[in-house]
Amino acid sequence: MPKVNAKKGKIELEQKEFQIVFHHAPEGPTRNYRLEQLNEILQKYAQKIDKRDPIERIELTIDQPKNPVGKIIGYGVKLHILLMCGESYVANSDSYVARAQHLGLEKNVRKAAKEIITQIEKHQSKKLGHN
Repeated sequence: MPKVNAKKGKIELEQKEFQIVFHHAPEGPTRNYRLEQLNEILQKYAQKIDKRDPIERIELTIDQPKNPVGKIIGYGVKLHILLMCGESYVANSDSYVARAQHLGLEKNVRKAAKEIITQIEKHQSKKLGHN
């Protein structure tokens, strides 16, 4: 049921919460507070995607390659989104660690999510073009 914001006179729709499965190493920069930040980012992109096609599952895999000393030298992100219609989309994004390490990880997640939206748009335009 929509909520009415009396102060602004707007109707606000409740946003659907998507379950996101995270695959990551337990140590390192992917602590709980960081995963919460990534969850917020992915929830926003999932809302956009779900408007086009309902989402069945979202998985995010985070790789953290290390140098010989054991320091993390980059982030690898693989985002996999499975839609209810059975279509599956995957996007990867890699980068070297930024000065503020969390920015590199968040940037990669955003980049992968944008890539999936682009893939969906291309796929939908191809379907419309052939009909």
